[in-house]
Amino acid sequence: MCTDMIRTRNRGSLLPVVLILLAFTSIMLLSAGAVVSRNASQLNNYSLISGLRETSSNVAELAAAYLSYNLFSADFSSQWSGFDDFKSFVSARGGLEGKYWGEALSMIPSDQWWLLYEDEVFAGFLETGAGLQRFSTGAVAGYDTGKYYVVSWARREGVVRYAFGLLERDFVDGEDALRFAEARRTFSEINTARQGNREEIDGGGDYVFGSATIFGGVFLESNNTNLEDIFPLGLHAAFVSPGENHNFMSLAGIDVVEFFEELRDEHLVSIGHALNGEEIDTEEQNVRSFEFPIASSISPIAENDVLAFYEGDSSGHETPFVVRFPRSAGDEHCFIEISHRDKDNKVHTVTINYDKNTMESPIDIVIHGNVRISEKLQGSDLPHKLAYINGKYSITVFGDIEISTQLMYGDFKSDFDNARPQGGNVSNQPIESWEKVGELLRAFAGSERTDYLKLTSIDGDIIANYIVGGAGQATHGIKVLSGVYAAFKGQTDNGGSFTFPELKDVVNENRLPQLFVFGSLTGHQLGGDEFEYDYRERGTTYIVTRDELDFLRNLFVASSRAGGGSGSAILNLVGLRVW
Repeated sequence: MCTDMIRTRNRGSLLPVVLILLAFTSIMLLSAGAVVSRNASQLNNYSLISGLRETSSNVAELAAAYLSYNLFSADFSSQWSGFDDFKSFVSARGGLEGKYWGEALSMIPSDQWWLLYEDEVFAGFLETGAGLQRFSTGAVAGYDTGKYYVVSWARREGVVRYAFGLLERDFVDGEDALRFAEARRTFSEINTARQGNREEIDGGGDYVFGSATIFGGVFLESNNTNLEDIFPLGLHAAFVSPGENHNFMSLAGIDVVEFFEELRDEHLVSIGHALNGEEIDTEEQNVRSFEFPIASSISPIAENDVLAFYEGDSSGHETPFVVRFPRSAGDEHCFIEISHRDKDNKVHTVTINYDKNTMESPIDIVIHGNVRISEKLQGSDLPHKLAYINGKYSITVFGDIEISTQLMYGDFKSDFDNARPQGGNVSNQPIESWEKVGELLRAFAGSERTDYLKLTSIDGDIIANYIVGGAGQATHGIKVLSGVYAAFKGQTDNGGSFTFPELKDVVNENRLPQLFVFGSLTGHQLGGDEFEYDYRERGTTYIVTRDELDFLRNLFVASSRAGGGSGSAILNLVGLRVW
């Protein structure tokens, strides 16, 4: 037997090898696990930071769109408690770039922020926006000397990322707040003085809350005047004097005569009339002509009707027509009255009703002859009383329009009442609180109108009276005009001015008039002719040459986005930086 040839195996010798292999494998698995865990953690961090950056960028774009749409109602008057944290965050990143960013951000005022995260509507967008619920988000908007910007952030698990957007103002088509070939006014900034717990208007000053176009140039009170504090939403002008560093859009190369002729002719076509007042055939309008005396009311009225009124006889009166708006606001007072005084001084009146349930467009009315907007056909009026525009009306007059009352939109009554010292139907005290004035202008500019008025003079002037009648009853400290007003020259090259001939007679030592325009003014000239004025100082009388607008303390204008106004989007996001 060959049993001695078989080798005997030592089974115990394999155990150390197996243990060594197991130990090596465990170490390798632990090392690989650590690497995988570290890479997963980094990937999670990268994913978190990437998500925060993307979200903050999306919130910045949302904030820019919201600011653009709500610019007229924006209130840049708050402190942002997180401003210092934002500056510190940016300054600490990017080396030299962070240093420069920190210096640039330090130049932004700390008290001119609109806290969008506290705005109920914007906060609702953040809560419902796609992909925004993963993080805690917010945004603010700022303004400083013509520059607008937004800052947004996204935060989770103690990690935050920011976005900064710069916006540029873009001028859009539509009704300007002011649009004149020449403005006979020296514009100045509003000055305020603290009275108790509020800022009151101190002296003269102007604020035009809407884009303005003045071909003849803009004259400022001093070289130190900040143009954007007068025209915060933009100015088109041929020049600005004095000063060379103002931010405005140049009107170089635009023919001013042709510009106003085109505006006039477009309006004439829209009402089915020619420059000479004759009716023309158009596909859009149905012109219905009436000669006084006529029936006491006109109905029914279709959307495309143009109601044209003529004198039935040669009355010979300088102002044969009177248009009266009701003294009460509300849908139950949706009407106007047109009265005509014939050669025998007999008065004929027609009532035109506006039905808000069936009509959306303004009623087009054309009157051939001078018109007075007044409570009374003759005798002293009450110029300090408010008349209300209830409904929508476009009134074109071939002649002068004399406004001898105060005109307020019925759907804006409560806002106006809340801003005035006395409220109610009488308006003869100026609004001294600059906060109230600002709130009032922003409220009008940012709201939609259910009431509307357009007054257009062809071949005539628009004359706004502060005093009416021999009794000398006056508006004293305030005049209110609501609507879109335009005065164009006609065939005779006359008219086209917006004037206030009685301003000098309202002034006294304690009171200078204010003018509020809720809408827009268009014409060839703002202000009347110069005149000699007896100026008294320390017992001595001097004869000086003055313009009527020199006696206007404050000019406040706010244009509305209703009717194609300048309230559509006017800001573009031109730069976005995300950290």
